[in-house]
Amino acid sequence: MASANPLEEDEIEEIKRFELIVIAPHKLKYINPTFQKVNAKMYDYKCDIKLRVGTANFKAHREVLSQASDYFSAMFSHDMLEKEQDVIELLEMSPTGFSLILDYFYHGHVTLDPDSIEDVLEAARFFQADWLVEVC
Repeated sequence: MASANPLEEDEIEEIKRFELIVIAPHKLKYINPTFQKVNAKMYDYKCDIKLRVGTANFKAHREVLSQASDYFSAMFSHDMLEKEQDVIELLEMSPTGFSLILDYFYHGHVTLDPDSIEDVLEAARFFQADWLVEVC
């Protein structure tokens, strides 16, 4: 007996797994020409801060983080203890969520999949990335 569904099972499985790439419409205000060289974050180009999230360590640039997030802007511009630290520990989120939101901070896009969306949402809420929270 022929199936009423014209899609094969593997095609249905493929549809269930999706990748959503979101481009922030306001990303241009975060672009810093100093850090546009060959994907600065990925090549550790002049990183000046290390962030520890769980057991994972991430290198970044204070300037990029400050421009992308009010949380980091306040941290690095006011007399907070973290302003002078070389390593900042973030306990409020998973390494997966932080890694993906860091990509969002640097590139203005994030790749979401069913396995990571909760982690990204948690990080987006923490950093008050309201636009990303809406997308999630």
